[in-house]
Amino acid sequence: MNHLFLFTFILLFLSCSENPKPIERNHPEVQVTEKIKEPKIVFNDDFENGLQDFWVAETVDTTRYSIVSDPLNAHNKVLRVRLGLDDYSNGGKRSELKILHHGELDYKSEYSFRFMLPEDFFRTDEKSGFIIIHQWHDQADPGFNWSTQKKVTHPPVHLFIDRKEGGIYSLVFKTGLETGTMDETVTSVWKGDLKPNEWYTFSCEVLWHIYTHTGYVLPKINGENFYTSNNPAGKDPHKIYRRNMYNGIGNYPKIGLYRFSNELAEKTIYFDDFKLETEKIECSESI
Repeated sequence: MNHLFLFTFILLFLSCSENPKPIERNHPEVQVTEKIKEPKIVFNDDFENGLQDFWVAETVDTTRYSIVSDPLNAHNKVLRVRLGLDDYSNGGKRSELKILHHGELDYKSEYSFRFMLPEDFFRTDEKSGFIIIHQWHDQADPGFNWSTQKKVTHPPVHLFIDRKEGGIYSLVFKTGLETGTMDETVTSVWKGDLKPNEWYTFSCEVLWHIYTHTGYVLPKINGENFYTSNNPAGKDPHKIYRRNMYNGIGNYPKIGLYRFSNELAEKTIYFDDFKLETEKIECSESI
């Protein structure tokens, strides 16, 4: 516990503060060295030349993901992900691809991808449930792993398909920390209608931080804002301000299918044009 407290103190000390003390550049004893800005970390995959090697699969086997022709355009290649009824991998009912790249403190990630749901994804005879199609997964606290850390955490950023009985489907975005009795999350439901065999573009900007007033997300679907605040208090009304890091290790992105309910048939989803850029930001940019 003492080590964890010390780690948290150091993390807070090193992060950007709201009112950093200005440097007097003209002071004779002060020599200012201009910082060299870190290069952006970039991941792009349009799936035209197979699957890029930065992807790591969390599936029962390699048959659950493949590069296929776009069902709507035979000249375009896309990623198809399938999740069988009995599939269980890495502690859950999942078929996901992840990138072992971490969104760290004071870093900003901007990313987008397209997705499409086939006709047989939609059913009227299945009970209520939800399937995550994208998430930023957290990591165990320093000094622990998922076997020794005795707490359950929810992904601080995730996008999922919500299903109500009778075949009512919604696209839902959720952000914030949730573990045990603590729930700081904000949930936003897209006002549009999800339809089969139609491509949707999801994009998001995330500033990773341990402070609620600093960390934020800016999600969009087809270029339209996912969320609008009724009380922005001088801030961008479309940004959701919530802390989005359980610790300083950072979160990593995943796409695919991760279900929490009892579906009646295998599920399939298509992805295309994945893009992710992450860069270190200056203190002034996070305010």
